Amino acid sequence: YFLAKAAKEFAVVFLSGDGGDEALAGYPEYARVFRYQHLLNPAARVASWVFPLSKRLLWPNSRVGEIFARLSPGPTSYGALFRQNPRYPLWRHILKPEWQISDAELEAPLWKVWQECEDPDLVRRMRRFDYSLYLESDVLTKVDCATMAHSIEARGPMLDHRFVELGMQIPTSALIVGGQGKMPLRKLAARSFPKEITDLPKSGFGLPMDLWVQQSFGQEVAQSLTVRDSATADLLNISHLQQLFRWSKDQRGLGVHEFIFRLHVLNQWAA
Repeated sequence: YFLAKAAKEFAVVFLSGDGGDEALAGYPEYARVFRYQHLLNPAARVASWVFPLSKRLLWPNSRVGEIFARLSPGPTSYGALFRQNPRYPLWRHILKPEWQISDAELEAPLWKVWQECEDPDLVRRMRRFDYSLYLESDVLTKVDCATMAHSIEARGPMLDHRFVELGMQIPTSALIVGGQGKMPLRKLAARSFPKEITDLPKSGFGLPMDLWVQQSFGQEVAQSLTVRDSATADLLNISHLQQLFRWSKDQRGLGVHEFIFRLHVLNQWAA
């Protein structure tokens, strides 16, 4: 939003790199699956029987439990291939039982999209999945809202269908080399930029939610969420919320700051 606001001073139309990671396998998740895909079958077999136990024996903010939740297979493949983990244990912990649904029902829309692509190449299939859900419903929506708020246009040349088709024709082994994706683009950039730039790891627009929650408005959020008459009181287990805020001060286990921020946004919206 603020980047768009500042850009308005210089022009009204801008080019963005949106779609480049999907077209040329730029996300770290793609590189990890490409490197460790031979381990997915045995890992999923172990997770399939450990995951139910971990839900009973481990804290909801356990990193180990989250890993088993992600690796545990679904109806046709591995939940580890999804960008977001729909089985995020903390939701089960925080939501009141009457608002919870089964994993199968929760994941049904995801598996439907996943099954629409039958490509044996897992990375290419992940990219197709992200085109359908993550790029359209998250990234492009975010950019469109931010730029339109300041009456400027963002155009994505890497969303051109010819570029997308070309990217899907390139073997994954040529896109991901040495744990780095977007290799064709890196080689092209190397003609004009030094190695210190072209070899940089991916850096997204992540927000410093840990600092916000710990240092800025964490206490305010805790108070607004844990009062009996909060807008989300009928949805959320207040005693578990109080435990969640205690975890936010503990460096062990899963980082819960983004989760707290999401609950804050939900509470503000519901109000």
